Amino acid sequence: MSPSSRQIREALHGLRLSVVVWGFGYLLVALAMSVQGRASFPLALLSQLPLFLAGITVAVLVHRVFVWGRGCRVAVRWASMTAALLCATVAITAVDLGYHYWLGQTIVPAWREWASLFVPPRVFSVALLYLWTLCLSSTLFWTTDINEAARRQEARAIEAESAAHRAEAAALRLQLNPHFLFNTLNAIASLVVTRRNKDAEEMINRLADFLRASLASEPDGLVRLTEEIATVEAYLQIESVRFGDRMSVRIDLPEALAESLVPNFILQPLVENAVKHGVAGNAGATAIHVVAQQEGQSLSVRVMNQSDGPRRRSRPRAEPRPRSGIGLANIRQRLEILYGAAGALMTEAGPRTHVATVLLPLIRQEI
Repeated sequence: MSPSSRQIREALHGLRLSVVVWGFGYLLVALAMSVQGRASFPLALLSQLPLFLAGITVAVLVHRVFVWGRGCRVAVRWASMTAALLCATVAITAVDLGYHYWLGQTIVPAWREWASLFVPPRVFSVALLYLWTLCLSSTLFWTTDINEAARRQEARAIEAESAAHRAEAAALRLQLNPHFLFNTLNAIASLVVTRRNKDAEEMINRLADFLRASLASEPDGLVRLTEEIATVEAYLQIESVRFGDRMSVRIDLPEALAESLVPNFILQPLVENAVKHGVAGNAGATAIHVVAQQEGQSLSVRVMNQSDGPRRRSRPRAEPRPRSGIGLANIRQRLEILYGAAGALMTEAGPRTHVATVLLPLIRQEI
């Protein structure tokens, strides 16, 4: 918001508060004059209208002093407000006494006697009434200013927390790439060692396509489920070069859920685990099944792998292996950051099967 726009907004805010406070006092004074028999209620309203407008004017001026004092030291701010209130009280009291005296001498002769009394008790009571009203206005200025400052501070805190969550989600998302690249490059190296050069070349080309599509999207953003599935399919095409007929894939994505929004790169680690523990970890064939379903107001995406052969025996490796479970841990953290308790990752394991289910709020992309 530009300084000029903010000044206009603050001036209008002060005007609204002044109208409310002085309007209430205006009605009370008119009602009191009517009850005392000094004038009928319509005449009282009409006669007090100039004083109502004068009161709003001095209240707005006091509000400007209040706004100016925000950037000053506390002592200066209190001194300036006290001086403004006293000056405004003296000014509006003088206007009130002079205006009623003029009315008594000209338009309303019945008021001549009491309007001509400039005795200390009357002057003091009028001044005290106006001082109280001005103090009430200033209290409202101060209260609303504190509330507005608190709202701005809360908005900044929410924005800062949101930015921190976005940064953390992006860091977690980007942390998965080295994990995936290590496995893929290791597979390419294995193809080269076994002289499957054509397969290695095809795998490199598919890896390039996969990385191009992966890096084109925002790491902390949401993508359509159909786009996330396309990323999974690109990864599985890479692995199909490595495993051939030992791996079969089935993906069930209902058309009604295709436009649902999910965190970018949220499914690839689950599919990678299915390949690693299902296909690579078994001597027989492995079927990988990815299915999306709606469960009430939530979206459920399951990644299942089922093998029909015995487990392979693990052999000692000289090269370092990535930390086990980094993908699942990151997925859980990302879901918690984005959705809180509404997001979850659940896993089930059997002798030859493994199921990982991502549960998150169902949000469709607005067209």
